[in-house]
Amino acid sequence: MTHALEPRPVAGPTFEGPSLDATPGVGALTLGGFLLDVVDRFGPNEAVVFDDPLLGGEIVRWTYDDLGREAHRVGRALVAAGVAPGEVVAIVMANRPEVRRRLAPKGR
Repeated sequence: MTHALEPRPVAGPTFEGPSLDATPGVGALTLGGFLLDVVDRFGPNEAVVFDDPLLGGEIVRWTYDDLGREAHRVGRALVAAGVAPGEVVAIVMANRPEVRRRLAPKGR
């Protein structure tokens, strides 16, 4: 009996076609790569605007550049903590805008 989480053997490729890297218009294939693309295109534009209850309802505004810098900072902290490529990182936090800043480094 095969456990549900065990990989199942595949007889051959599940799909065939041109390389995604060579196909124009496909875009980034990871969350981190997507963030890099968006920061390059929309850097100074507002990405997130919210009333922060932790700051007494103060309106907080983040640009795409802000998100990119924070994602890079979090990624460096993970590397400094010894997290290697391919390792699983769990995120446990409330549903807050900071989630966007924490998820992006995982895909880089």
